Amino acid sequence: MSNQSIGLRRDLILIILCLLILITPKASAQTSQWVDFVIPWDDALSGVATDVSKLNNKDLPRLIVKDGQFVEIDSGKRIRFWGTNLCFGSNFPNHADADAVAAHMAKYGINIVRLHHFDSEFAMHNGSSIWDRTQEKKVIDPDQLDRHQYLIAALAKHGIYVNLNLKVSKEINKIDGAALDAKDSARGFSTSYQKVIDRFDPFLIEHQKWFARKLLTTPNPYRDNRIAAKDPAVALVEINNENAAGGWPGEGPGANLYGLPEPYAKTIKTLWTQYLKAKYQTQDNLMAHWRTSTATPGDDLLADISNKWWPHAPTGAATITANTAPPSGTSIFHITKTSGVDWHAQASIASPQLVTGQTYTVSLTAHASSPRMFRITLNRNGPNYDNQGLAGSVELSTNPKRYHFSFQAGSAPSKALVMQLGVATGDITVSDVKLQSGIVGAEAFAMTQSIDQDVVDIPPSGSLPTVQRDWQLFAASVDTDFANQMRSFLRDELSVQAMITDTQMGWGGSSSLDRERNSDYTDVHAYWQHPTFGSSGWDSNNWTIKQKSMTLDAICKGKTDILGDLAGLRMAGKPYTVSEYDHPSPNFYQVEGYGIIASFASLQDWDGIFTFAYGPYGSNTITDHIQAFFDNAANPVKWAFTPSVAMIFRNQLIDPLSNVNTLNVPNDVHGQYWHAASPWDVAGGMPNAWGSRIQIATDSQEIKLTTSLASSSSRTSITDNLYHIHAPKACIVTGILGGKSITAGPIQLHLDTFEKNFAALTLVPLDDLPLAQSRHMLLTLAGQVQNQDMGWNEQQNSVGNRWGHGPVQIQRITGDLTCHKQLTIFPLAVTGTRQQASKRLTGNTLWYELLCHPQ
Repeated sequence: MSNQSIGLRRDLILIILCLLILITPKASAQTSQWVDFVIPWDDALSGVATDVSKLNNKDLPRLIVKDGQFVEIDSGKRIRFWGTNLCFGSNFPNHADADAVAAHMAKYGINIVRLHHFDSEFAMHNGSSIWDRTQEKKVIDPDQLDRHQYLIAALAKHGIYVNLNLKVSKEINKIDGAALDAKDSARGFSTSYQKVIDRFDPFLIEHQKWFARKLLTTPNPYRDNRIAAKDPAVALVEINNENAAGGWPGEGPGANLYGLPEPYAKTIKTLWTQYLKAKYQTQDNLMAHWRTSTATPGDDLLADISNKWWPHAPTGAATITANTAPPSGTSIFHITKTSGVDWHAQASIASPQLVTGQTYTVSLTAHASSPRMFRITLNRNGPNYDNQGLAGSVELSTNPKRYHFSFQAGSAPSKALVMQLGVATGDITVSDVKLQSGIVGAEAFAMTQSIDQDVVDIPPSGSLPTVQRDWQLFAASVDTDFANQMRSFLRDELSVQAMITDTQMGWGGSSSLDRERNSDYTDVHAYWQHPTFGSSGWDSNNWTIKQKSMTLDAICKGKTDILGDLAGLRMAGKPYTVSEYDHPSPNFYQVEGYGIIASFASLQDWDGIFTFAYGPYGSNTITDHIQAFFDNAANPVKWAFTPSVAMIFRNQLIDPLSNVNTLNVPNDVHGQYWHAASPWDVAGGMPNAWGSRIQIATDSQEIKLTTSLASSSSRTSITDNLYHIHAPKACIVTGILGGKSITAGPIQLHLDTFEKNFAALTLVPLDDLPLAQSRHMLLTLAGQVQNQDMGWNEQQNSVGNRWGHGPVQIQRITGDLTCHKQLTIFPLAVTGTRQQASKRLTGNTLWYELLCHPQ
């Protein structure tokens, strides 16, 4: 072949390759499932369909509580909050970034921001805390305080209130004057950051007051030198985040008051003794009351059970092997690896049927290879595994000893006895386990100490019911006394005008009703499928997440799950907020979160929702992809819903449910029924919260359920794979939408199929007309989201620290829209600007501006 022929052939091949290069990207773009969609962190473009900043009142009037709602003091107008959380360094932006992020939040309908974790010690090293990192003692850094105050002013300028958290992750160590360093009193999350002890230790309480005084009475130069205590921009104040001496939700009463290090153990013992002396005056009176619990025990209900104990490690963070036997025999459990969290290594066995509210006693003989804590509980045998009355704990020695744990049974139809064994490595031997009705061991009850001698040990958990009732009332009083003291300090000494709450409902079980009785509002937290860590603490490398959908795995199966738990904690007559809520990344179904919580909170007529959390922002920060579980602002399938759900929730576009079910309970209900769900169990169970509003009222002589009726224009439709809320001015849908025709107001959507076919949508009017008459609407439609090059494990339930990189991508969802009117569809860019009108849903955006014209 000649050189000329070779050259012509080479040129022809090059031409073909060039054509392929030109053609291939175009074809790929048309068929790609994923599209880049980064919402700029500083986008404040006004006048577009996604701009709902007009919802905010820039005058920022002072708010008060009236008739159980937040209202403006002058106009009396009700205000609902759609907010978010700023954590750690996000509380200290430079001034330019503060202005930009405030304008961005206002555009998207945020009207309150919770300032959270700005008191952290472990974030000091990188300037993400209010403390001066050059000092050994806790000293407020004036530059950090300046940034913090400017942020409040920047938010206020755009009509955004703040929720100020006074204690979240602050640690006061010996160099500051504390009796122990924080790490020496921590035994897990419940006692991290000196939780529990900071509710009764005088020094730690005084330090909380000192910090509150500094924070709330320092003039803010950017707010005309107003102090935060009297600044209407500070609408809410939380005293102490997720903290109760009574215990973490689900724990036994005062669970973390056992086994405290000195001097805190002595302090609790002294307070307990003082409580008993004030109540009984003499030891004779005390013993006469305590020994009335001498019911005759029944037969052993475990005697005929032949099944062996089932050893297991639910999170994989521990390793447990065992030589097991039925309850009547002897079982030896070997813990060879543990995270230090007791429930990470368990042994369980199904419980016989128990009568709700009846008293039972579990008896067992146990010892360990070295001294250690041992816990046995009775839990629901299924999702949530909530406690059903028994929460006993003792310290085992190396010598066998007989233990008795008395309790009142909860109402779950299926229960399991669970031994929590993972607190340390070693061997535990358990034998001759019995479960009997009545009280076992009452006849042998005696005390070597007395209130006459001013010393009484705290009672072992599972002690006589009369003793246990006093202990429960005492544990609750520690929290109530602290809350009353701090509220009085804030109101009377600092003249705080903001609305105040202590800590979240459920912490401290049903005693939270008594603790928050004098609070202005009550608050809760919840997460759907929160990451589970494979170690004792937060580990960004070692975690998993369950790939479940609330829509498909709970709502469509008739369950309210965590939403029902929240509803059951609402106190009648007080505003109710959820200051932390999220469906964390990288859950495949996270898109459902905003629509579900906005609609459920509307149906229940709650007063505030704070998504958790906003995430990183700023001119020198990476914001083009999701970097962690809770980076909501960088997550387009969450943040894109903010304008529509803010309109829906804040403007009350979804009417509350018509039925109102109120559980009436005595003020001291926690003395008998500690766990928050137990009073509902006694009343026959909580009504389904998709059908009625739920609340609890105190001051009743007995536990009883009452119902009242109201009118509602909202309609809920739930099928086997779809959740649909219809209201005259709002539509929210989550579930299997791909390949289906969906009615949303006057619009018919027929979506093409796509991977998983799972999506969420909202439709709201932009002209304040009912959807049926609206000529201007905003449709938000989203499915899955991903960073590029995410490092999924084989099970696709974790990416460890391999979150990938930006730009973040959304799933393309295409389809057709029809309407009885002439319809113009404008896909919107990431700032909300109109793109070229389209006849279909292009799938290149999450937002569509719809214009309807009469035919």
